[in-house]
Amino acid sequence: AMREGKVARTAGSGSAVVERGAIRCEATVVDLGPKMPNATGICFLNHMIDQLVSHGQLGIGVQLSIGGVPCEPEVDYALQGAAARAATPEALAHARPHDQTIFELVGEALGAALRGAAADALSHAPATLGASRFCAPLDEAVTEAVVDLRAASHFAFSLEPYGTIPPAGREWIGLYRTAYTRLLWQRLHGALGGRMELLKLRGANAHHIVEATFKA
Repeated sequence: AMREGKVARTAGSGSAVVERGAIRCEATVVDLGPKMPNATGICFLNHMIDQLVSHGQLGIGVQLSIGGVPCEPEVDYALQGAAARAATPEALAHARPHDQTIFELVGEALGAALRGAAADALSHAPATLGASRFCAPLDEAVTEAVVDLRAASHFAFSLEPYGTIPPAGREWIGLYRTAYTRLLWQRLHGALGGRMELLKLRGANAHHIVEATFKA
């Protein structure tokens, strides 16, 4: 069962801890804060969180631990996964037993921390404040994000397929499983609340599609 720890905040900042079994994720968000290390156990996911930092002007720190052992920023949690990568997708998935839980907990912790960081600004925002919409290009890819934290809960996500080669899209970007991108944003939205829509306008490269989404 998942256990969510205390969600703490001060003006312009928030933090949250979520746990499931042996896996624990702690997230901190500071508006206009300094860059912090991110260690999710999946290096490409760390890189994607860095896009939220640079494009959202947020200080974000995410620390994941497995069995009480903290992950390191530039180290994949399943070192044997790199060897399995040269084999079949099934072998790679088997070598990485915690991927789904990591995406879920990172989304939940980050969403709760973002909610805390935004609370003070929302309390002072004008009543006429509506949705924010941004389109982010990255080479051939363009994605659109719409966020309204005062709206009723609504989530829409349309990024698939992740690229055009193969025709069904890529399953993996390195050791990052593309199908879990939706899962992360679903869990983040569930903790953050409001309206969130993430839409691919165009894109042929899986890496560019995913990265443009985090930037937007």
